[in-house]
Amino acid sequence: MDPDDFKLLSENLEVVSRSLGSKLKHVFDVEIPARFNARRSLVEIRTMKAGTLLTQQDITTKRPEKGISPLYYDLVIGKKLLKDIDEDETIYWEYLMEK
Repeated sequence: MDPDDFKLLSENLEVVSRSLGSKLKHVFDVEIPARFNARRSLVEIRTMKAGTLLTQQDITTKRPEKGISPLYYDLVIGKKLLKDIDEDETIYWEYLMEK
């Protein structure tokens, strides 16, 4: 490989390196509303009274993300409600009693 070829290789490697970008992911300000509307929260399927234990039949997921993420579904099942919750109401951690 002569010096000119090596220089061209080096320049091309730099272009490739820049085009790959960073390993870190960044959320741009314009993406925040879309992320909010695309994510889901746990929601009550029916009206329930305070003191009721939540079961799988009581909860579904709906958009947008306002309350507890479905990632915590298993932690919510079996929790007791601290307040009355209406049908289709988003569930928040403050509504649940610790076991």
